[in-house]
Amino acid sequence: LDVTGLVTADGGIQVDNMHIDDSAISAAGGDFTLSAGGDIYIKPTGDDVFFQGTTANEQIKFTMGTTLQTIAVSDALKLDADGNINLDADGGIIELDDGGTQFGALRQEGGELRIASGTSSDAKGITFEANGGRSNSTFHGVVVFDSDITVNGNITTTGVSRNASNS
Repeated sequence: LDVTGLVTADGGIQVDNMHIDDSAISAAGGDFTLSAGGDIYIKPTGDDVFFQGTTANEQIKFTMGTTLQTIAVSDALKLDADGNINLDADGGIIELDDGGTQFGALRQEGGELRIASGTSSDAKGITFEANGGRSNSTFHGVVVFDSDITVNGNITTTGVSRNASNS
């Protein structure tokens, strides 16, 4: 079938394979729903896939790469789930960046959760170790509390011990 001009089909169209030569598909009368009995693939010839809002500066961009895939948003990003949000990094490290500069990381090592502060994912800031249903915490470096501390148990010190006074 070779048609020139507009084709209107009020009852629907069933197509096994479709190629569109124009640059856009739009639904002028409302929502556009894309559904499939299986997976949906978006295969651009370039590296980027965009999801755009009502203006060009409202967008989410997915950049495909061979070693790094990037999701970039034009404004703040909120993950809001009715259930859990799972971050699964098989490399064991989730890096936290600001403007492309790392300021911290979450790291799994030997079953422990380590929180790193700074530009190194290997830095030890705090280590949480699960032990028999309880979590033991180790703070690496100097710890400063700027408010009250309540201890419900014993305090064990090593090294120089100083007594606190109530003055």
